[in-house]
Amino acid sequence: MTEQLGNSDSSNSGGTAGCRHSSSVQCLVDELICRSPNLLERSELGSAILGSGLFASGGGMTSSPGSRIGSTGESFKYTDAKSELEKLREQKREELEEIDRICEALNQELIKYREKMVHKIQEGYLPIEQRLEQAITLQKDMTSMTSSGRVETVKKLNKLCKKKKIQVTIKRERKHRLKEVVPQVHVDVESRSLSPMLSISPEPEPLKSNPISVDSISIIPLDYKPQGILLISNQLFACDYADSKVDVFDITTNHKTLSFDCNGAYEIATDKNNVNLYIIDGKKEHIKVFDRATGTLKQEFSINGKGPTQVSDCYGIAVDIDHNIFVSDGWQGRVQKYNSNGDHILTIGEKGEGEGQLCYARGVAVCDKTRQLFVCDYWTGRMNVYNSEDGKFVRHISTRGTGQGQIKEPWSVKLDWKGRLVVGEGRGKGQARIHVFTKEGEWVGDLDGKKQVCQDKGISTVAGIEESEDQEVFVSDWDNKRILRMRYSFV
Repeated sequence: MTEQLGNSDSSNSGGTAGCRHSSSVQCLVDELICRSPNLLERSELGSAILGSGLFASGGGMTSSPGSRIGSTGESFKYTDAKSELEKLREQKREELEEIDRICEALNQELIKYREKMVHKIQEGYLPIEQRLEQAITLQKDMTSMTSSGRVETVKKLNKLCKKKKIQVTIKRERKHRLKEVVPQVHVDVESRSLSPMLSISPEPEPLKSNPISVDSISIIPLDYKPQGILLISNQLFACDYADSKVDVFDITTNHKTLSFDCNGAYEIATDKNNVNLYIIDGKKEHIKVFDRATGTLKQEFSINGKGPTQVSDCYGIAVDIDHNIFVSDGWQGRVQKYNSNGDHILTIGEKGEGEGQLCYARGVAVCDKTRQLFVCDYWTGRMNVYNSEDGKFVRHISTRGTGQGQIKEPWSVKLDWKGRLVVGEGRGKGQARIHVFTKEGEWVGDLDGKKQVCQDKGISTVAGIEESEDQEVFVSDWDNKRILRMRYSFV
């Protein structure tokens, strides 16, 4: 429509048209004022409308429909008003998207800060009181950046971000960086506020007395770094990855009785009848099946690859009562289930740090009685529990840390004679610990490798754990080139 609003001298038809146009513009102005009064005042069209005296502040008529617009004689076209409204709508949309982007960046900074504080308190670098003080200070700073919960303009928010030295550009996380699983900061659509700004951990519970004590300990020295170990009756099998072989020891004398070749021998398991040995070839990513009595190779199949049914980073292996084979795929964050012929059955877990996900899968153990699979997640410090038949996630045990009931870097896992979970850490530098939990996840006790087991070197990396029929525990102490034999009791 191109005709202008009629004046007092117009014909009846002109007056009718003027009334129709005025009514349409009235609706547009009402919407403009409702949506963004500040933008309306700053626009040229808004100045012309508000200065004409045709509409009151609430959008009402101040002169008759047939009168001329304002004393200054300004006039405008309906199409111009509609075009201006569309521009304003687009501008508001872009501003809101920009605000969303900055709010998300602030959210990421909060998460990074909290991770840093958690890491410091776990390592003993930062007292809990100082951590709380710093967290509260950051929360106050962030709260002041959103006046009454609403960010007026993107420019203002950017200025405040710069003042507080907060980087608003979202950077890509490092591929294998650990992030503690924390609730995401909620961005309210209407107010654009950040809530909650930061969750502060409560004071830790008082430490319980450790109910595990070491009664005796002996050492089997080796000239290599042992990986996975397996105990069947009086025979102890130890994987030598570097020299591609498996050594067999008689635990009554600690003497080696047999050795057979196995390229890249990394982890080892057996079937229900203890007839076959299932060994991971960590150099080729193959599964090899050996005769336990003679050490001869009976079967071999490749699982190497990054496809949905393959494994590119083999670490842990377990065999259930039905001769199904479970193999953990480290960097892919999953466990593959195969039958005894190497045919793929099921993929368990997926890459990630959320519930049911695996960041870096290591040792595995299967309980035939409960049909549950236990998986070490090295980076998050958790033990994930799945249904071994359908792969559904059940729960997780423990959190990452060095406190009681926490695991820093779970590496290996074994079910003991009472069905309890025995978990070994892979921390290195003699700092590794051994943890005992019930299958339901209740903490039983911890063994400190440095304080309770070997005060000289501690335990470097618990690459494997086994237990004999008379409840003697064997530990593969990887970096220290030895296998530890010990008995511990529960107070």
